[in-house]
This record gives sequence, structure tokens and C-alpha cells, in this order.
Amino acid sequence: MSIGGWFKGMLARVFGGNQVGRSDLPGNIVERGVDFNYPVIFVPGPPNHNASRNRDINDAALPFTPEEYKKIKNEIESRQDLNPLMKQEMLKEVIKRNPKWVPEVNTQPKEKLNPSSSAIRSLRITPDNKIKIQFANGSKEYTYTGGNTVREAARSVLDLINSPSIGQALNRRVAGSWSQRHYDAGAAG
Repeated sequence: MSIGGWFKGMLARVFGGNQVGRSDLPGNIVERGVDFNYPVIFVPGPPNHNASRNRDINDAALPFTPEEYKKIKNEIESRQDLNPLMKQEMLKEVIKRNPKWVPEVNTQPKEKLNPSSSAIRSLRITPDNKIKIQFANGSKEYTYTGGNTVREAARSVLDLINSPSIGQALNRRVAGSWSQRHYDAGAAG
């Protein structure tokens, strides 16, 4: 098998749409199969209007994409001044320093996004790209649609955590609210 064929095969294994599992390559990028937690600062009491959210940081809410990984890998591989081990270590370091999270490697954002709410306690993406939210007044998690890929689900979460008020965005009675657009009527909870 040629090196090009081997590399294409590895990329297919690492970047496959329904691939779940680790690869020996650094920066494993997958489309499905993650359980990813977005820490929420729960502030009991009156609405705080998502006051703690660091809105200067958005990339940290999103996963590293296969296209980004491939571009960085190709740039590093093209460097003639590095040996293969140095290239591999450089790739690991570049991915580690990138604010975006790596599916199946990171379990929460690399940087503190600080969404705050008096309405919810937890927010996460499930392996089937659904969004689960636990409200402050109960222990049950409610399910919302995220998208077909983990990237789409993360973009939906980013939309929610950038809202002026997470609690108001989750009010299905408000026309056009995040909750109205993402409510999963087919889910039991």
C-alpha cells in the first residue's frame, strides 16, 4: 500500500461520520459519539441575564473540525526542517493550544466560557448529538435537538449560551426562542 493510500485510510478512520473510538493519530477528530459538558455557573435567585458569559471567547465552545485538523497536519507535514517525531509532537502541541475542543479527547471546553443562569444547572451534548439540559428546579434532564453532527450540536449550544438570558431562551412560549427551535418533542425528557 502506498503512503498516500495509507494516509487516506487513516483520515477515513479518524474523520469518518459515524466513527467512534480512538485513533493512534494525535488530535482524534470524530463526528459522533461524544459526551461533552458545558459547565454552567448556576446563580440562585433572580435572573442574572447570563452576566458571567465571556462573550469574547466563542471558538472554545466549538469542536475542532476534520478540515482544520487536515490543514494543520498538511502545513506541519510540508516542513522539511522537522523530522517525523518533531512533526508529530508539533501537531499535538498546535492542537493542544487551539481553543477548540477535540471530540473524544476533551470532556468540556478548554477555556472558561462562563455561561451563567438562575434557570439551569447543567448543559451537555450527548453521543447522539442531542442537547440535555437540567433545570434548577429539578433533577430531570430535558432533551433538545442539536443537529446531525457534533459540530451542529455545538453551534446550537453556542447560540444558547450567547443569548442575553438562558432562562428566557429556554421558554417555549416565546415565539422564535431557542427552545422553540430546538425542543425535541419525541424525547421522553
